Amino acid sequence: MCGIVAVFSGEHCNNAIEIGNLALQKLHHRGDSRFQNEAIDLGNVYLGCNRLPFTSDIKQQPVVSMDNRYFLILNGEVYDYHNNEQLSDTELLLNQIIELGIKSIFNTDGMFAGIFCDKHLNKAYAFRDPIGIKPLYYAFSKDSELTILASEVKAISGLENIESIRHVRPGSLIEIDCATKSFVEILPEEIKQNINVNTYDKNHQLTYELIEKSILKQTNDGHKYGVYLSGGIDSSIIYYVLKKHGRNVIPFVMGNSKSDDRKFALELTKSFHEEAVIVPCPDENQLLSTIKSIIYYAESFEPNVIRQSAVNWILSNAAQAHGIKVTICGEGADELFGGYPEFCNDYESFAETRNNFLKDLHRTQLQRVDRVNMAANIETRVPYLAKEIIEYALSSGKGEDFLNLDIENGIVETKIPLRRAVKDKLPDSIVNRPKMVFSEGAGIGGNHPVKGMFCELINGLISKAETEIIIKNNKSWNLKSKEEVFYFKIFAEFGYTKYTDAKDRVFANKILTR
Repeated sequence: MCGIVAVFSGEHCNNAIEIGNLALQKLHHRGDSRFQNEAIDLGNVYLGCNRLPFTSDIKQQPVVSMDNRYFLILNGEVYDYHNNEQLSDTELLLNQIIELGIKSIFNTDGMFAGIFCDKHLNKAYAFRDPIGIKPLYYAFSKDSELTILASEVKAISGLENIESIRHVRPGSLIEIDCATKSFVEILPEEIKQNINVNTYDKNHQLTYELIEKSILKQTNDGHKYGVYLSGGIDSSIIYYVLKKHGRNVIPFVMGNSKSDDRKFALELTKSFHEEAVIVPCPDENQLLSTIKSIIYYAESFEPNVIRQSAVNWILSNAAQAHGIKVTICGEGADELFGGYPEFCNDYESFAETRNNFLKDLHRTQLQRVDRVNMAANIETRVPYLAKEIIEYALSSGKGEDFLNLDIENGIVETKIPLRRAVKDKLPDSIVNRPKMVFSEGAGIGGNHPVKGMFCELINGLISKAETEIIIKNNKSWNLKSKEEVFYFKIFAEFGYTKYTDAKDRVFANKILTR
């Protein structure tokens, strides 16, 4: 897991190396202190990386081909290559691209964003995994002398000659002419045809087998892993599979003595005769005191992202204190299999609701997972978002395959494929447990726009008059509440308003689950 930077400079730009090095300094938290600023200067192209090694300390980036023609920097993991002991996944991916072409990257299973450069053709390609697990941003200088790409907004936002920062869309492939710095995006639709190709099969054993395969594939290197265990069905399946197959795993449970997550998670760990690491959840006042750091690292002003990032911040720092370098979590299961209350209106709107959640996932929960955990120098893997599981879940858009809605009789059952898949493996109390979002399960507020976490506290920190002025002066950002304005002020202080794609507000959970 890494922080990567690429700078493409014109003939009148004489400080590309300095700019690249400064950008990497802003991403120091994305790499081990021993492996900072690994970089190559190719004249009009600078490629740099801060590296967080997990499987090997000796494989430096950027990776270079034997003939010194091809170069690759990569942020993420390619799980297809985890069994290779001689070469890193970045080296193997470079060889694959050389042999099969750049589009072959989207046939691999992994979470990744990277830049591939062909020195002879003077071309480069920026790419990002199809669901957007790993981030990548780009910007052009006002004088057209510079194009920069980086893993986080903060690496670019401090540059005075930059007005607008955009994200590389999930599943995108961008061709860059290194001489002219021009961008041509190969349409994501071409690549996304690789998803949604199977015929949905209500064989719940197959559901379990796909999930088990993904979890084991992502943890097959013999290291110690942390599991963020909430006692909900998603993380409980992960923990069960890891324990069943003898993986070296430490469960981290967030919550106080009365929190629901703590109660259910401890029921599961005790069934394996294992002690969990209990991480007490601070109250809202204590969490709010961290909000500047949260927004700095999370790079968002979206309430859902900020609230859940504040809780995740405590959990990830606890994992770091225990020497954990890689954690596993259940993100993506709710979006794919219909876990949120927003799915429970009717069967007919299921597919549309799911598409709305998935299209913004890279800017909601995946952004939170990446940024907050990387701030603690932790790589977090998301096995529910493996290519095969995405394809399988998306092969049906029928709400009846995922939900049981008998509202008149008070029956609302979500994520049926997951619950049926493990009904004989996990305690009934966990199999049948309703969805509860991270913060609510930990014992504090949820994501409701008015009754949610932080709402009441923030009401006293910003006046109605100031709120109205900020909303009026920033109409294109579509701010609605005091809470959004409060976060937005801090967001703007860090220069993140240059990230203009953030004006497109996200689709996220806003209904209380408790």
